[in-house]
Amino acid sequence: MCGEYESEFSGWVHDVSFSPDGNQLAFVAHDSTLTIIDPASSSATSILSKDLPYNHILWMESDKIIVSGQDSIPSLYQLTGNGWELKSAFKKTKTSSRDSSSGNDSPVMRSSAFNMFKSMDTRKSTSFNNDEETSSSSVDQSPISDLRFVVDGGVSRFSSSCFDGKIKVWEVVSN
Repeated sequence: MCGEYESEFSGWVHDVSFSPDGNQLAFVAHDSTLTIIDPASSSATSILSKDLPYNHILWMESDKIIVSGQDSIPSLYQLTGNGWELKSAFKKTKTSSRDSSSGNDSPVMRSSAFNMFKSMDTRKSTSFNNDEETSSSSVDQSPISDLRFVVDGGVSRFSSSCFDGKIKVWEVVSN
């Protein structure tokens, strides 16, 4: 074992990520913390968030960590002269979902059964009754289920996938 670490506030760990150079470790825990470990200096920095617990973490660059929790927008922590700080510097660049805007003439798209299930899916409904509307009126409410790097010619991008079937590509904007 190389070391044993825990969150300063004692929450169980949801996800871990190594720094790009592999010399540090960060994790998010159920106590709404982001903890950064530097084994070389035996230091641990825990940052308590006011948000619900983070579930996923992605260490993008040596000074940028992406975290996501119970909402559909990830958060960026950036290393500054004052230590790690929460920033919001995202620009959504692409969205992929089950969209019927192209190929509307195909036999599948004209199928009444297909359209009934598609309608239920976009409304997040489980009922076969078209009169019953169970979804909320706002968009992008599903929590993020995963974060991944997107390799794209030196631009800092990552993707997020949500339980509603959407995949988004985000660009980290430099401050």
